[in-house]
Amino acid sequence: MSPPPDRDPNGDAPAPEATWGRPAGRVATADPGVTDFGERFAVHEFLGAGAHGAVYEAEDRLHGRRVALKALLDVDPEEMVRFKREFRVTSRVGHPNLVAVHELFVEGDRAWFTMELVHGTDFLSWVRNDQGFDELRLRAALHQLARGLTALHAFDILHRDLKP
Repeated sequence: MSPPPDRDPNGDAPAPEATWGRPAGRVATADPGVTDFGERFAVHEFLGAGAHGAVYEAEDRLHGRRVALKALLDVDPEEMVRFKREFRVTSRVGHPNLVAVHELFVEGDRAWFTMELVHGTDFLSWVRNDQGFDELRLRAALHQLARGLTALHAFDILHRDLKP
């Protein structure tokens, strides 16, 4: 849950050209091919995957909005417990520098949850320029990152997977 650099350093107003979300390159090398999430969701694009889950851009037909849909790929009981805990913990926190988490779905041995979909670029692409780093963007992005982490810490949540 990294803060989106689409707000000014105080996190109040959108910056004109900044976005955060989808990395410039794919996170995973292959789409695991999970596309059936019932009648409510229409999967549009595979965004990336990690060790235990895949993320897709999907249309939530009930709410008429695009969402990021994170699906659990490894369906053993321990992973299911961790996945549900991730949802419960992250859904409690609302902050402009964190992605909003919407709903959890469990159908049989499958689970997924929906989140705010934010198109953009990865952190390093955002702060780099031809000379190295854009200091103003780097400072603003780090300020927003600190604000997002502070919000998590206020809920006794420790983010253990920060990466550029």
